[in-house]
Amino acid sequence: MKSIVIEQLSQRGLNNIFNEKDFLTYLRKIRRNAPGANNYYVALSIFDMFITNGKI
Repeated sequence: MKSIVIEQLSQRGLNNIFNEKDFLTYLRKIRRNAPGANNYYVALSIFDMFITNGKI
């Protein structure tokens, strides 16, 4: 899942906004709200959170 998020960010030239701490925080938050979610859905949601909250 992490590799999907990193790949999508790097394709857009935004891999500088990725950090492990935020990834784990977003992952916990999504898993708590949608425990049975598809991994691709979760990766897309995390990607969106990085875009929304990232300091570009």
